[in-house]
Amino acid sequence: MTLFVEQQAVQPRTLRYWLHACLQRHQTRRALLQLSDEQLADIGLSREQARHEGGKPFWRE
Repeated sequence: MTLFVEQQAVQPRTLRYWLHACLQRHQTRRALLQLSDEQLADIGLSREQARHEGGKPFWRE
């Protein structure tokens, strides 16, 4: 079975990896939006950069 994700053929094993990566991105981006300004400064991001990254859909890298 072959699926197509963002114009790429994806095999079942690769699909499982892709789904896991999407879940990780979703969780990480949501967590990023919860950080305080001080915490963002500690990791070298501005509030605007965090909003930009946090607003991306989970399927985009």
